Amino acid sequence: MKNKVLLRFLIACLVLVVYIFFAAEPTGKQTFIQPLHISPILPDESQANIPLNTDDVFPFVSGLAFGYYNKAGDIVFAKAQKDNFSISDSFWTQYQAIPIRSETPPPPIQCFSPQGTALFSLPVSGLVHFRKDRIFEFLPSGNSVAEYSVQGELLWVYSVSGVITAFDCNEDLVVIGTSDGNITCLNSDGTEKISFYPGGSEYEVIYGVSLSKDGKYLACLCGLQRQRLLLVEIADYHKPVFHTFLDASLQRQATLFFDTTSRYLFLETGDGLVILRCVDSLFVTTGIQGKLMSTNLDSSTGILTVLTQEGGKATISFFDLNCKKVGSEQFDCISSSLSQVEDYYYLVLDEKLLRFTVTKQ
Repeated sequence: MKNKVLLRFLIACLVLVVYIFFAAEPTGKQTFIQPLHISPILPDESQANIPLNTDDVFPFVSGLAFGYYNKAGDIVFAKAQKDNFSISDSFWTQYQAIPIRSETPPPPIQCFSPQGTALFSLPVSGLVHFRKDRIFEFLPSGNSVAEYSVQGELLWVYSVSGVITAFDCNEDLVVIGTSDGNITCLNSDGTEKISFYPGGSEYEVIYGVSLSKDGKYLACLCGLQRQRLLLVEIADYHKPVFHTFLDASLQRQATLFFDTTSRYLFLETGDGLVILRCVDSLFVTTGIQGKLMSTNLDSSTGILTVLTQEGGKATISFFDLNCKKVGSEQFDCISSSLSQVEDYYYLVLDEKLLRFTVTKQ
């Protein structure tokens, strides 16, 4: 059975390489992908020794597994997805779903390092969410979130008036959006920094929020009839920087990403992907459809990279710093994710990981 899986993987790798070099649509005169390495994702099999330095391994999530890879593009740990799980650069956990009306308290959830060392346990009854070194729990009530220390100790709990419909954080802040249209930004100790209602729509509900890495900006997709994008600067108050009503509404939770430099915002809308350049409010509707999976700005090449997933197709689109599309590449897969470490990109396509570079000519 294992030999058959490996044979299918080798055939898929060959097809993928041939596709990239010969069969794919050209990505434009300036930008193309140069594949370097392909690794299979084989859940629950030992594939390499994970280094003790966690800076050398990086988390991934595919449709059927989660785990870590190294800079060479090798899968060093992969575990099949079962029930609930969460993973970050520093921790991972997997646990059974907890019945909402359980009469007995659930057992503590064990959390592990990338090397598989048991680090701490969490006495939680809700959903666990890791973000780098931060540990959160969304409580069963639906309107409360808690944060824990890296020792598993409860730091704070914060409750809002409506159901939590959107959430994001960076190293210092947390932002929460709710079903009744409120946005609350918290300091690292769980105290309120700012709270406001964007308003402007017939139905006030927050569909998505995002914090820039530098903590300067907060963005949200809010309301229905009409839906709008709002960008604010945050200090001890919120200062609107940009807003626009959208022609088509997205009636589901939306994904918003700032790039790592905090200069660009990427957003799903009813009309497809849009890009906002924050420094001068350049607003571009790309027409690209699908779920927004990840984004990046490569400072060495000046290329904005966007990964979207629609049905059985994943698309990587490339843009210059003026948000003009300069190329794209499409892959057949059910699930995908994209990350970057230094000058290398790592693309998860179902059961394989592709390491590549992006080159301008």
